[in-house]
Amino acid sequence: MKKLFRFGGKNADDQPAKSQADLATTDGSDAERDDLSLDFDHTDNEKGWDYYASQWKAELSSDYQHLGDEWSAEVHDSDYLQVLEKNILDKYLGRPDTLLEIGPGGGRVTQSLLGYTRKRLIACDVSAKMLSLIDERFKHDGRVETLKLTIGRGLAEAPKNIADAIVSFEVFVHIEPHDIWEYVDTFWDVMRPGAIAMIHHSNTATRQGFEQFIADHPKCINQRKPWASFSVMTPEIFRRMLDYRGFELVDQVHQLAQEEERDCLTIFKRPE
Repeated sequence: MKKLFRFGGKNADDQPAKSQADLATTDGSDAERDDLSLDFDHTDNEKGWDYYASQWKAELSSDYQHLGDEWSAEVHDSDYLQVLEKNILDKYLGRPDTLLEIGPGGGRVTQSLLGYTRKRLIACDVSAKMLSLIDERFKHDGRVETLKLTIGRGLAEAPKNIADAIVSFEVFVHIEPHDIWEYVDTFWDVMRPGAIAMIHHSNTATRQGFEQFIADHPKCINQRKPWASFSVMTPEIFRRMLDYRGFELVDQVHQLAQEEERDCLTIFKRPE
C-alpha cells in the first residue's frame, strides 16, 4: 500500500514510530486500511485533520511533546525551525503587530512566529481540535487567539483590515488550487496596505514534487483527493493568482530547509 507521505521518527524500542501517513490510513486499531474509507468522507479536510488530532493524542503523544514534532523528526533537519527563522522569517517577516497563521497544527511554527509578533497572533484552522491544542499550549500567552475557519471560504471569517502579516507553512501543500484561490481572494480584505504574506505550497513541476504527485495519484482519481495528500500547484500558477488579485510578488523561495527541492514558499504583499 502506498503511503501518502512518510513523517515520523523512532520509538524507544528503535521501531518506527507511527507517522502522519499511518494515522491517515488506519482505523484506530493496529491494522492498516487499504483505503481511506474511515467513518467520514476522506476528502473532508476538516474531519480529516480533526481525526488526525484525535489519533495523535492516542498514538503519538508518548513519542512527541507536541503535535507536529513528528513532522520535524524525519522529513526535516533537526534544526529546521532555526533554519526557517534565519533564512526566511528574519529576512522577510519583520515585527508585525498582528499576525495570522493559517493551519497552526500543534503550534510547532507558532512558537517561532511568536518571537516576531508584537501584539496579536491569530491562529486560524478548519479543525476545531487543532485549535484546542493551540489554546492549551499557549494558554499563558495573551497574544494568542484562535479562529475557526469554514472550508471553502478562505479567510472570510477573519476581521477585515487586521493583518500585518499572514503566514502558513506545510498547509497549502494539501489544499487544492480552487481552494487556494479562495484564500488568495480573501487575503486582500484581511491584509492591511503594506502587509506581507508568506505561503508554503507544493511545486509539482520539480522532480520530487512530481514523484509526490505519482505517489498520491491512486488515491486521487475521479476528483477524490484525500485530505492528507499533496495538491497540484506550481510557482507560476500561484504567481498568476497574485497578479490577478493585485498583490505584489516579493520573492519565491524554492528550497527551505529540506535537502531536496520539492515545494515553494511564495512571499507577497498588499500594495500600500
